[in-house]
Amino acid sequence: MQNIVTNFSESEFSDSADLFFANRAVTYSGAGNSSSKALLISDILRKSSGKDSLGKIGSLLWVVNGDQEAEHMKRAMTVWGGREVFIFKGVKDDDRGSFSTSSAFEREGKIRLTEFVSKVVSKKSSDKSVFIIPFEFIFQKFPSGRELLGGVLKVKVEDGPDVVGFISSLVDMGYENAEDEYVKKGEYFKIGDTVVLWPVNEDQACRVEFSFDKIEKITGYSVEEKKALGSQKTLSIFPIEYEEEVEGVLDLLEDDSVIVDDELDITDDYYSAWNGFMEEAGKKAQTISFTSFNEDESNHRHLHFYSVLKYRTGYDFANDLRDKINAGWKVLIFTKEADLIAELLADQKVPFRRELPEDGFENDLSSKGEQGGEVGAVYFVGIKKEDVFPVSFQAPDQKILLVTDLEISLLKDKPDKIVSKKVFEDFLSGLKPGDYVVHADHGIARFQGLDRKTVDDITREYLKLAYAENDKLFVPIDQADKVNKYIGSEELMPKLTRLGSAEWSTITSKVKKETQKIA
Repeated sequence: MQNIVTNFSESEFSDSADLFFANRAVTYSGAGNSSSKALLISDILRKSSGKDSLGKIGSLLWVVNGDQEAEHMKRAMTVWGGREVFIFKGVKDDDRGSFSTSSAFEREGKIRLTEFVSKVVSKKSSDKSVFIIPFEFIFQKFPSGRELLGGVLKVKVEDGPDVVGFISSLVDMGYENAEDEYVKKGEYFKIGDTVVLWPVNEDQACRVEFSFDKIEKITGYSVEEKKALGSQKTLSIFPIEYEEEVEGVLDLLEDDSVIVDDELDITDDYYSAWNGFMEEAGKKAQTISFTSFNEDESNHRHLHFYSVLKYRTGYDFANDLRDKINAGWKVLIFTKEADLIAELLADQKVPFRRELPEDGFENDLSSKGEQGGEVGAVYFVGIKKEDVFPVSFQAPDQKILLVTDLEISLLKDKPDKIVSKKVFEDFLSGLKPGDYVVHADHGIARFQGLDRKTVDDITREYLKLAYAENDKLFVPIDQADKVNKYIGSEELMPKLTRLGSAEWSTITSKVKKETQKIA
């Protein structure tokens, strides 16, 4: 958990958070994608804890459209927030074919149900979590949390039972004997006086070592590496078998919980049932609904989170960062190529920090810019090679930009295609308005200076070239390698090429043929 939201001041999203704490049910439109929604919710959650808490929040149940959205939201909440995040991954009828028998399919469904419920009911009030559930599982029945808690087997070092009594208890709880020590969730395997098992309520396997009639040692256990991890004094094991069920997931939650409706695509068949669910949720918990529509209600807030277009070149990227720094923006670059980005920004003279500030953005950003306002900054957030990038977004009201390597097309270019700032400066220093130049693709023109334009929300500089018949061509400055100063007799002015004609291609074709003859 990176908990990046703590780098922002608590006043950053105060309007949205204050609305939530003043109402039992709120709606937000314009909240953008999974990253920006996670930032907003993480800010609300942090304001529910500490001595200056605006209100208590227990578990948060986030309902999304499907499995893919669930994964996106888990990644986003892990980046921005400080709470543990769990996804309910139920089995579907379509999955039945991937199991050897019907009983294996049903058992897997039971394990996933008890796993999820164990996470919901076992968390202490000071350590609540975020639970994400796809819509298709919202109306199914779940095991009774009360029954599961009552059936928990608690063991500790220096206490009984002996190994035989321990295995007998596991079998009664629904655990099965594995073929070897590569146990899966809900299985155990005995090796001498040691039992390797994977409790449904744990994220990793455990190893319990016995000495005569008592437990000598308890450790975590890596199944893949077949080695013990950190030791622990106690272990709680939730049962797999149960008899009682509750009607729905709401019955598992406490009164201080929050339900999030994440722009669900509800079909007509489920429209009435979902409205009933949210009505019941509103009686028991607070609710947050993300919607696509701006509503004229007192409990609604329209936000301004937007997507980020890909930068066409490294120069465009650097130019945009300079503008945002001067305007006081906080730019977070999630990257797996920190050295390459650092090289680009250093070449373009764009200041940056290789990591997030220890004391938050507010204390890090203190100097004043050209416009008198606070100067922004660029921060790197390192991403492991195997990790997935968060979704980029920008928030003009809060002056926040999140980008990743995916938005910087420069990283896909070969190093020899990257045109440095020094190349621009050397080329331009030898040109003055009125000079003749030659464009590799379009021929001879007269250089008329630099022009700054915004195209597709990207602002960059262009070389303004004048051709025959008063035609103009604007060449992005990062493509300056295609333009060279005309070298010829100072007494004879060259003829300007006509844009869109075959004139220049004819000339270049003749030159190639003459060159081949000479060779």
